[in-house]
Amino acid sequence: MGIYQVREDGKNGTVEVQDDRIIRTRKKLVGKDDVQTIPLKSVSGVHHDRKTLGTDQVRLDVGSIS
Repeated sequence: MGIYQVREDGKNGTVEVQDDRIIRTRKKLVGKDDVQTIPLKSVSGVHHDRKTLGTDQVRLDVGSIS
């Protein structure tokens, strides 16, 4: 199995999807950036509202890791 990485840059930060986790970084004007790591094992669902135009907002349902 290979290693896959997807990186998306936006005006407020970045999202990286790696083979075992999602890393979300929110840029801050002052101080350190906020970094959130979500293990892919804990993602139980993904929702994307196609009716909302002009946005790529995606909601992840995250449960406990088993």
